[in-house]
Amino acid sequence: PFETSLHLLESGILPRRGIRSVGVCGHPEGIGSDIGVDEALGFLCEKLDFAARAGLDARVVTQVCFDMDRTTALIDALRLSGHASPVSIGLVGPTKQLVLERMAAQCGVSPPPVLPVHDPASDVQAAEAQDSIPLGSPRPPPRDSPPPN
Repeated sequence: PFETSLHLLESGILPRRGIRSVGVCGHPEGIGSDIGVDEALGFLCEKLDFAARAGLDARVVTQVCFDMDRTTALIDALRLSGHASPVSIGLVGPTKQLVLERMAAQCGVSPPPVLPVHDPASDVQAAEAQDSIPLGSPRPPPRDSPPPN
């Protein structure tokens, strides 16, 4: 067993097993109550630096993210520190607020705010209003269509 993922990388077992590409976890909101954002970023940079020295392709895969400001701040900090590795952001699909709160608790981060339910019909209504076409009216033919007989 390895104490940390950096220890796993340093062991050399991955390249010996033919693994040439790794994903390391980014924690934009820190790691529970034990490890803050800056410390988590430091650990991440250590892993990326080691992977580069070892000739491993590395990408960052974040935990489920509920705070986009912190997530983009993590990416900005990585870029400012010279790391250009691709970043995949952990997103959760539509689910109940209670499930999101449980997921946040498991990750040791703040739960997302309760958002209003999105109504796709409002998108259609907004688009039609923007085109100045009353709701339910037939749409005019496209401009490149021949005129009707």
